Amino acid sequence: MDRSSDRVRIAGYLISGRYEQDWDALGYTVGYTDLLGVRKEWRGRRVATALLGAAMRAYAASGIQYAGLGVDTDNPTGAFGLYERLGYEATRGSALYTIEL
Repeated sequence: MDRSSDRVRIAGYLISGRYEQDWDALGYTVGYTDLLGVRKEWRGRRVATALLGAAMRAYAASGIQYAGLGVDTDNPTGAFGLYERLGYEATRGSALYTIEL
């Protein structure tokens, strides 16, 4: 939370889930980061690192073995580098095809 003024604002957010129905097929337990966002003025101030760290600690405390997320590894924002520094590794890939309607 950004409490730097008289009006509290959100600096960043993380929404995650545990999709237990997938665990048997995967062969391991995983907490999954569905959404992660940091307001522009808070980027570069380790907000995303703090949010992901808190999520990983919560996963571990509940007995979950891995933390996962989906990301575009070619993302020009440098987000993939952040995930790698935290220990995330690319394990699978997918392709998305679209057509303009």
